[in-house]
Amino acid sequence: MKIKKTLMFLIMGLSHLGACNGQSGNSSQPSDNKKQIMENFELSPEKAHPKAKVLLNEPFYWSPIEESGPFGSDDGSDAFYGFLDWRESNETSSPTVFLSDLIDEWGYKPFDFNELDEEILKIYISSNEIGARTLKGQDDAIIAIGFGQFVLEGKIDEDIKLLTKTALKRELLPILIDSWEGEYKKTRIEQLNKMLIALDKMND
Repeated sequence: MKIKKTLMFLIMGLSHLGACNGQSGNSSQPSDNKKQIMENFELSPEKAHPKAKVLLNEPFYWSPIEESGPFGSDDGSDAFYGFLDWRESNETSSPTVFLSDLIDEWGYKPFDFNELDEEILKIYISSNEIGARTLKGQDDAIIAIGFGQFVLEGKIDEDIKLLTKTALKRELLPILIDSWEGEYKKTRIEQLNKMLIALDKMND
């Protein structure tokens, strides 16, 4: 039953992404511009700030396809490259400004980013047929922007750091982590916990 449910969320999520792309795009810039940004910036330890290269020392941090890594999901990747583009002309603004604008542009139903109450999260998930997908997508964006700032600048602002920590803890809650099956569930738990540890070491 869980496998069928997970597949259903994935299928609906892909359909939703297609719908978003047909309207304004599921990123903070046109797809051609994103491709150009990706070509000009390689997301790797060699191109990152020296502090990020030292702290984020496992391959999953840099993977473009590792779903539980900070940049491996579709929403995480879009959020990072959108933030990279936005940061060029918003050097002193809080990354949370970009986050709010991004979620609004995606058209995802927003929720309280500080929320960890499973009963309230259940209400959000059941509020529409892709509630679980949009909740995870927003968490992916938060995590990508938080880790993205550290990758680019070697520091993370306290407001986005707190939201990133909460997003990681939220994804570890039973209501969300139990939707992952088999061995990958163990991998996801391990990687999310490693990111929590790394996050606590940022700005030291």
